[in-house]
Amino acid sequence: MESLAADMFNKQLGEDVFTADSWTDAFMEYGCYCNKLVQGGGHLPGTAVSDDDYDVHENICMELYACYKCINIDYDHNGTYAASVMEYTAEISATGEYQCLDPENDSENHLDNCPLDVCSCDKIFAERILENYRRCKAGESNFCLKDQFQHSNGFAQNQCEDVGLKQEKHETCCGRYPNRKPMTSVKECCDNRVVDLGSC
Repeated sequence: MESLAADMFNKQLGEDVFTADSWTDAFMEYGCYCNKLVQGGGHLPGTAVSDDDYDVHENICMELYACYKCINIDYDHNGTYAASVMEYTAEISATGEYQCLDPENDSENHLDNCPLDVCSCDKIFAERILENYRRCKAGESNFCLKDQFQHSNGFAQNQCEDVGLKQEKHETCCGRYPNRKPMTSVKECCDNRVVDLGSC
C-alpha cells in the first residue's frame, strides 16, 4: 500500500514529494492506531493518550484498523491481520486516481472477494490521508500531524490507553466495504450503521 499511496500523492500533488519509505515515516510512525498498523498488531489499542488529544489523522487510521478487523471476521483469518499482507491488483492512473482492479463481487456476505475488499480499505485510507495533507498545506492546522504524536519526537506506544475496540469481542460486521464496521452481540446493523440492539 505504501508505494501506491506515495505514487498517488506525487501525481495528485504534481511533484515528487514522497517515496514509499518517507510516506510511511510521515504518516504511519504516528500515535497509537497508525503505529499499530505498521506493526501489524492483532489488537486495537484505543484512543491516543486522551479524547482531548485525539485527532483526525488517528481517526483515519482507526477506520482502516476497523476495516481490516472486518476482513479477519468475514474471511475467518483468526485475527492474524491477513489484510496487512493480502495481495491485490491496483494501479495509480495518470491523474493520480487509486484504482482497485479486481472484479467486483456483489455477494452480500463478501465471502468471495477478499482482495478487492482489502484494496478498498487501503484506497479510502490513502484518499483520506491525502485530503488531510492538502488541508494542512492550505493552513487548516487541525488537519496537520501533531508533533506530540510523532514517534521521532519521542511518542511511545505505552502512552496509548487500552480502551475502546480492544476490550470488546467483535462477532460480526455491519455495512459494506470500505466503510464496514465490527460490532458486538449487543449491537445490530441498521441501514449499514451499527446501532444499539432494538433501536433500529
